[in-house]
Amino acid sequence: MNVIEKLVNALFELPELGVVTDRLKQRRTPIAVGGLTGVNKAHLIAALRNMTGRPVLILCADEAEALRLSADVRCLSGEELLGFPAREFNFYNVESVSRAWEHRRMQALWRLAKGRAPIVAASVDAAMQRTLDRQALLGTAF
Repeated sequence: MNVIEKLVNALFELPELGVVTDRLKQRRTPIAVGGLTGVNKAHLIAALRNMTGRPVLILCADEAEALRLSADVRCLSGEELLGFPAREFNFYNVESVSRAWEHRRMQALWRLAKGRAPIVAASVDAAMQRTLDRQALLGTAF
């Protein structure tokens, strides 16, 4: 067991986490946890992913927080973390618009639909925007 795994597993020795682990064992999800700061959030996310092996959605206040938290979780978990960006609305000349955000968003949706996204970080704005339903996406993507 490496140092990161020891650090992640040590978190479950805290009695406060008993409520979270009990709810997970009873499959009472989603679970909201508050009061954590910075790397403590990443530590908890990595520990829960390690314990359950289940997919994790990290819902952040904004894109900047999602990027910061993604880097910490990636370091602690050693897993690829998928970003789910919000759509950019452009009210100007569309010829000069970059489509990079759209491509990242579609890739994230496709991987989510296929079950190939172990950890996903998204802002509240991104999570609330309309998307294709799963069947429509899988029927049109290749």
